[in-house]
Amino acid sequence: MKPEFESKVKGRVSRRAFLAACAAGSAMATAIPVATAWSGTSQPLPGDFGSSPIRSALSYPMQRVFSPLGTGTLIYDGWTIVRTYVQGNAVVIELEHTLHDQLRIDVCRRNPSNSAGIARTDLFELILMNNGAGNSATPAQVERLARMIAAALRRTEGALQSGATELYTHEQRVALFDTNRLHFVG
Repeated sequence: MKPEFESKVKGRVSRRAFLAACAAGSAMATAIPVATAWSGTSQPLPGDFGSSPIRSALSYPMQRVFSPLGTGTLIYDGWTIVRTYVQGNAVVIELEHTLHDQLRIDVCRRNPSNSAGIARTDLFELILMNNGAGNSATPAQVERLARMIAAALRRTEGALQSGATELYTHEQRVALFDTNRLHFVG
């Protein structure tokens, strides 16, 4: 039986057959939703956008800032974004590592007088949601991952003339919402 991609010249791959197969595979990959191992909940919190997709919850300029951080984006060393959404007036980024580790980083508006995040930009602060264990040491790999996400945001945040006013600071979120629902339980 002739291999699927073999050309008329023995031992050579047919570019046409290979590209056709790749196109079919790409179409299938976009048609099938990505299955995730995320077991947490993303129920709406009172007084906010709920756990809405980025497109329906944020203004167009803010959507553009977060557009490089969509589902399936490989960030660093096996860490991939499995979901990005708005909850508690912050952008939630859920990540999964190839070894099935899970992580949640909430992107809040930066509070210049009290920075609690593991990475920051001029407008945003990245908060590791680790069940309120903010005083514990953050692994170097997770710090590096957060800095890479911050670098992606830094490249696009110039689109916001009015700043990140749609988002709350971490302190505002803790004051307004039940902190048990804000923390990642993985």
